[in-house]
Amino acid sequence: MRTIHHHQQGSRDWLQHRASIFNASEAPSVMGASKYTSRAELMRQKSTGLTPEVNAATQALFDRGHAVEGPTVALIEQAIDESLAPVVASLKIDGMVLGASYDGLSLMEDVACEIKLWNEELAAQVRAGELSPHYFWQLEHQLIVTPSLERIAFATSDGTPERFVWMEYRPVPGRREALLAGWAQFKEDLAAYVPAESVAPVAVAAPVESLPAVVVQMSGSLAVHSNLDAFGTALRTFIARIPEAPSSDQEFADTEAACKALKRAEDALEAEDKRALDGMADVATVRRVMADLRELARTTRLQREKMVKARKEQLRLEQVQRGRTALAKYLQGLNQRLGGGYMPDIPADFAGVIAGKKNLTSIADAIDGELARAKIAANEVADRIQINLQALPGLAGERVGLTPDLAALVLKSADDFAAVVGQRVAAQRQAEEKRAAELVEKERARIVAEERALAEVKVRQEQEAAAREQRAREEAEALERRQREAAAAPTPAPSAAPVAAPVAANVVPMPTKAPADDGARINLSDIKDRLAPIQITAEGLASLGFPHVAQEKASKLYRASDLGAICTALIRHLEMVRAQRMVA
Repeated sequence: MRTIHHHQQGSRDWLQHRASIFNASEAPSVMGASKYTSRAELMRQKSTGLTPEVNAATQALFDRGHAVEGPTVALIEQAIDESLAPVVASLKIDGMVLGASYDGLSLMEDVACEIKLWNEELAAQVRAGELSPHYFWQLEHQLIVTPSLERIAFATSDGTPERFVWMEYRPVPGRREALLAGWAQFKEDLAAYVPAESVAPVAVAAPVESLPAVVVQMSGSLAVHSNLDAFGTALRTFIARIPEAPSSDQEFADTEAACKALKRAEDALEAEDKRALDGMADVATVRRVMADLRELARTTRLQREKMVKARKEQLRLEQVQRGRTALAKYLQGLNQRLGGGYMPDIPADFAGVIAGKKNLTSIADAIDGELARAKIAANEVADRIQINLQALPGLAGERVGLTPDLAALVLKSADDFAAVVGQRVAAQRQAEEKRAAELVEKERARIVAEERALAEVKVRQEQEAAAREQRAREEAEALERRQREAAAAPTPAPSAAPVAAPVAANVVPMPTKAPADDGARINLSDIKDRLAPIQITAEGLASLGFPHVAQEKASKLYRASDLGAICTALIRHLEMVRAQRMVA
């Protein structure tokens, strides 16, 4: 919800209001682009509420800026033909309160202005229409706080028409999202921030204790008077106090100053040595002592200079590694949130951002800024991955095996991810439909083949049945013909009772060899129907040598291929009965 605050800009109420929210002028610091305040320093201020004291020079600069705002707003109003008034507003979004103090805002809140004190370098940017991040992040923040804003008139001026240039700034795609992500990361880091006890001041070398002057005097009697013993003791004490492994900007500054003092001691010893030689003949003892002390000062200085350089490099490497370790841990946390190792490597140039940085404080700030930028980029990637993972079940349904390369796919935009998964679902469905069609076609072909085979068997059975019936008819006709011939033959004269051929009444001729069984079956009723009006029973067929071969419920089954043989057996049985009757 957007809110208008009736605070005069620069007043105590206005300052208190700004302390509790995230302000447009702070946006460049959050994005690591401010010329004046680092992200780490802004975090310290937000956490502690402590801000730097405004000195007289800075206050004078502020006063000059406020003085030119009125005349410059008038120049802008004339240029854009709009009336503008200063407004303080805030907007709550994504759990954050973002604030902006507009130098001028139109009645319809679609146009605003932002004024900066005249600066030749900035004027060149305005003329080119290309602002640096130090300026455009503030404008993007102002566009977020007032959603109805369409454009901002950005000007640099000293209040006179001669030094007045302006440009129109409109929202740039992608910057709003990046800034909101930056503020979200800042809010997260601020919640876990533990401020240091104090802000490290700029390291200035502590006053270096001066070593005693070297004095060597030669008398005419070659007696040597010097303070070399005292000087040597002081030199060794001085060296013992030099940090052997500096780890702070203060210790580095003290060590470097001590090295300079040692160099002065070397020069003093060498000069006194030369002066002593100029005053008298060679005195081995004096020269040896001075040479030893000079070498001690020299070797200590060189060792400390090398050590300072190496130690600085070591601490730079430690800071770089700190950034890399923190980023790796953050990516690990994002993977845990996503439920898998989906996060790619997020590029972070920790070594590059500390190039040219001379002290540990600026190096640490640069590392923290690059870490925050990498976290913001990682959050953007993680959000995209999470959206795709949540959409996957709905896109793919219950299908499996569609995304063996899921870790790479989830990095795509939501639209591209949906398109790829949709194409794979369509391809899989098409393949399934093709396989199903092939199975149906195979089943259809199998059924057709079975029907064809059954038809061929039926035709063969019908042909065999017709052949059997034909043989039965021929045999019946032959029997009938024999019977007619027998009836037509003359009856022989009575004579002695003929001796009948012995016929066993109960002996039944065996049927001829039956054809091969083709598996077809007929029941007893079918046989009776075909042999009607002759009455056939199962017992009668069994007596003829044709027992049933199967039974379904009460129905007895016989080989259909035996029908012809049954007929032949019946014919022979009838002929035998007829012959017996004739004999009787």
